[in-house]
Amino acid sequence: MSDFDKDKVPGFKLILHHFKVLHDGWEMDNDAWVVERQDGSRAIVTTNHGGTYVAEPKEFEDKAAEYRSVLDGTLAALALVAAEAIERGDHAGEG
Repeated sequence: MSDFDKDKVPGFKLILHHFKVLHDGWEMDNDAWVVERQDGSRAIVTTNHGGTYVAEPKEFEDKAAEYRSVLDGTLAALALVAAEAIERGDHAGEG
């Protein structure tokens, strides 16, 4: 888990949610947190090269779109393999 540095979040109050962030070809900075500040506002906080920063929501909107694209491609690949197995009459593993 990446280190969360509350001193990098102005007005930090508490962590509401921790979640994983996936990066294509990158092996670090895989954690993010939704935080609440003293004034009640909320933000997403993550790391870059291990340093904590408050992210813009757009960064995670783009990340969600990337995840959807990868998921769609993976599901399409699985469907093609499953369809070919059905065409062959290979029903092993169904049940």
